[in-house]
Amino acid sequence: MIKVRYMGGNLMFLTPRDGEWMDEIIKENREWFDSVMEVIEPWMDGYVAIKRVVLFRCYGLSFSL
Repeated sequence: MIKVRYMGGNLMFLTPRDGEWMDEIIKENREWFDSVMEVIEPWMDGYVAIKRVVLFRCYGLSFSL
């Protein structure tokens, strides 16, 4: 029903499929959205992810590090 894009930190961008409206999807599935999302707000141009997650691999280091 929706596409989820990770934006960094604790932000996700939710977009509906063509021809559907996000507010209608949320209304129809309010209980589920409330169980998995802390806050749902319409997009605003000023949103910026303050934190980023970085994954990297290190070879040759012991597990104790």
